Amino acid sequence: MKVLLIAPPDNKNVEPFLSNPIKPTPAFSGYTFPMGLSYLSAYIKKEGHTVNLLDCLSLDLSLQDIRKIILKTKPDVIGITSMTHYIKTAVAIAGISKTLFPKVPVVCGGPHANFDYENLLNNYSFDYVVVGEGEKTFSELLKYLKNKNSIDINNIQGIAYKKGNKIIKTPPRPFIKNLDEVPFPARELLDFNNYIYNQLLPNAVEILGSRGCSHRCAFCSSSHFWQMWRARSPENIILEMKEILKKYPKTKSFLFYDDNFTLDKNRVKKLCNLIIKEGLDKYRWNCSARADQVDLETLKLMKKAGLSKINYGVETGSPKVAKNIDKHLNLDTLKKTIKMTKKLGIEVLAFFMIGNPGETKKTIQQSIALAKELKPTTTLWSIAQILPGTKLAKLQPISNFIEYIYEPEVNHPYQQTWSYIPVFENKNLNREQVKLYHKNIVKYFTFYHIFHNPKIQFKHFLYSPLNGLKYFYRVLKNSLY
Repeated sequence: MKVLLIAPPDNKNVEPFLSNPIKPTPAFSGYTFPMGLSYLSAYIKKEGHTVNLLDCLSLDLSLQDIRKIILKTKPDVIGITSMTHYIKTAVAIAGISKTLFPKVPVVCGGPHANFDYENLLNNYSFDYVVVGEGEKTFSELLKYLKNKNSIDINNIQGIAYKKGNKIIKTPPRPFIKNLDEVPFPARELLDFNNYIYNQLLPNAVEILGSRGCSHRCAFCSSSHFWQMWRARSPENIILEMKEILKKYPKTKSFLFYDDNFTLDKNRVKKLCNLIIKEGLDKYRWNCSARADQVDLETLKLMKKAGLSKINYGVETGSPKVAKNIDKHLNLDTLKKTIKMTKKLGIEVLAFFMIGNPGETKKTIQQSIALAKELKPTTTLWSIAQILPGTKLAKLQPISNFIEYIYEPEVNHPYQQTWSYIPVFENKNLNREQVKLYHKNIVKYFTFYHIFHNPKIQFKHFLYSPLNGLKYFYRVLKNSLY
């Protein structure tokens, strides 16, 4: 079958933003590799389907552009991925698809659809929703759509569809146990050299070595989507690294996008030893880890294998807030780990988040004090936002994420909140107050890091001077009323 898989574009393409001269702040900018759709493409391509992968976000396509491409492609099936940040445009594309080809099945998958399938099927132009991990489910659904007599749709695990006025959801599909069975992402379906760019490291390529996380932080949709942690073998990851270097020689570094890279320390050590053995340690790499899941021996080996920067999720300096968001991380362990990491010469990016349940002016000050005490190479401060399926969404229910708009930000967008995403509201700390704190924190720590790590910050600036100047401008602009 001819399958068109679509990563939706930015929300500036739909109302109330389309006719507004002031456009919303994009949740992502530049070329953002559609990892999930690329894995899905590779899986069904291996089974003989013809796949077109359309990354509307990176190509900055309008809905009119997408309409022309759908019309030209004439697909047998259309699949649209769903992140909450771009679910509005996903819904718009589904409507366009049904207008052009009413009989062509339109399928939605991804994290938003996983938790909002009833709304998508009841109120919008989707025929099927893939619930959970997509590769095997979508593959079986394609077999059914090709020949509806070949398989009973109710025997396909992990889908939802509408029959009359009733939503049918089949039993959940077990997660793939052996991720080595899944082909590498179909990077060849895109002009992939555009996705090799200076992010955290120069000329970096993203790799996903595992799926899921061992913890369930209240704000995180990824851990609730994947439910459990599974990893590819070190040998399989090495093969992918070699393939990337062979096909895309401009690659200089790797970004491991695992939620929890160091959960299995023995696996990490095996991977690092293989990287060294295969001579891949000359390439720098970055990963994310929990501060209580690394030790000195593992960090030394990771550094030897090329690790140059590691991301730690700190989130808050308040034990009370940490408990409220199920962030079970001892602060003494955190301090010890970051000190140890920096001593080894590994850069530390510390993630902080303000506005979570129980946040007050006092707890924000605790987070600021902790960041100053830790002295990481860089900090990244975000605002607690509500995503479907999370604990925050249960604490502050949203009737319809797809229709949600925070009106004041339509004409006054802010860099770290989006008018189409709800923000968690504390009793004595509303959205506007949290934004004001955030503006001042970002401004303060931008200069703080430049002052404390001038050589490193200048090196980062040289990775992408234009983006660096744009960021610096935004910091100054957004930090002033």
